[in-house]
Amino acid sequence: MGVAVVTGAACAGWALYGHIGELLNLPVMVALYTVAVRGNRRRTVRTGVVAAPASGTVSVVAGIDVAQPQGAPLLEMLWPPVPLLLGELVRGRREEVRAYAGRAARTEAETASPCTNSPPAAPSWRTSAPS
Repeated sequence: MGVAVVTGAACAGWALYGHIGELLNLPVMVALYTVAVRGNRRRTVRTGVVAAPASGTVSVVAGIDVAQPQGAPLLEMLWPPVPLLLGELVRGRREEVRAYAGRAARTEAETASPCTNSPPAAPSWRTSAPS
């Protein structure tokens, strides 16, 4: 989470300083994706709630003094949820695969153990040879 905050602040500073470009968002997108993949859903939502308005605010402030504004603030607020949603999907898929693997391992362990419903063994007097 700290990496996302530092990266976002650095990129916002560059945008406010006048460096505007689409590649400026790339480190923030990677950091937001990482937050979503490594965290939980609550942290992802909180990060999105902070990142989207921050992106819109930077767009408004940076677009005031620039000949070519960065874009509409509403549109700038839409890009932070994209890497967060992608990271959330990847994390959810990984959790699902882990759950399936756990179930498969439990099922295999249950089928490998001796069955308790097996027929009783033959009495010893039947298996002895005649004398």
